[in-house]
Amino acid sequence: MTSEGKVSIFPFKGTPARAPLTGVIVDAKRQVLYGTTAQAKIDHGDVFRVDAHGRGRVLYTFCQQPACADGVYPGGLVEDQSGNLFGATQGGGALGEGVVFEIIP
Repeated sequence: MTSEGKVSIFPFKGTPARAPLTGVIVDAKRQVLYGTTAQAKIDHGDVFRVDAHGRGRVLYTFCQQPACADGVYPGGLVEDQSGNLFGATQGGGALGEGVVFEIIP
């Protein structure tokens, strides 16, 4: 992740996030990567960030709204030119069929 080619490994053990299933997005400008997990502290998935020093942080945990209106089980992410992240969930939402979401890191 660094300009010298240094790569840090981020273990999910002991963190609220676990079970990453999709690829990650590398934001070289900010020197971070973003990804999603299938499970989180409450087992509905989350969006996470890992910086160039290997420090991880959960940006959002799904199913925080009543009846999981904010979605559950996120898939992969895409990033726009401003650095905002977009994705979709496999379930949750008003009809239980998923939602499209945006995260502004």
